[in-house]
Amino acid sequence: MHSHINIQSIRLAQHQRQQDYADKLCVRRSLISEVEQGTCLLMPNDINKLCEVAQAPVTLLYPDWLLRDICRVYRPAHKEVEPGNIRYRQIGVRVRQDMSQHLTRDNLRKCGYKDITAWIYVCISRLQDELREVNNNTAVNGGAL
Repeated sequence: MHSHINIQSIRLAQHQRQQDYADKLCVRRSLISEVEQGTCLLMPNDINKLCEVAQAPVTLLYPDWLLRDICRVYRPAHKEVEPGNIRYRQIGVRVRQDMSQHLTRDNLRKCGYKDITAWIYVCISRLQDELREVNNNTAVNGGAL
């Protein structure tokens, strides 16, 4: 399979400019540049639109390792809780200063998160999925990891 992002090569083979793709996807041209360079990841719906514009399957546009990461980040949410049954708990997290520099609104949005709360929800959801997998594996293996 392919080891790098092929969006630019496909676009160039179609004799399209970045602006052409941007217009078709309704995004800014610089976003197309970032996507081609691998510095920005589109939201799943936009990836689907990109596949249509590029007339190529996602497996041709992105390498396997990146597709696996995209699937982990964008796993569908678990069943919705009825609004009347939702209870909230405030949490506080201390993060090293060098790490917190990356938690900017722009960086979160580049990676497909509306805000830091959305990012935290995805992290917790991933933890729940990982715990479920660990518990299933533990049950299958008779308690041995």
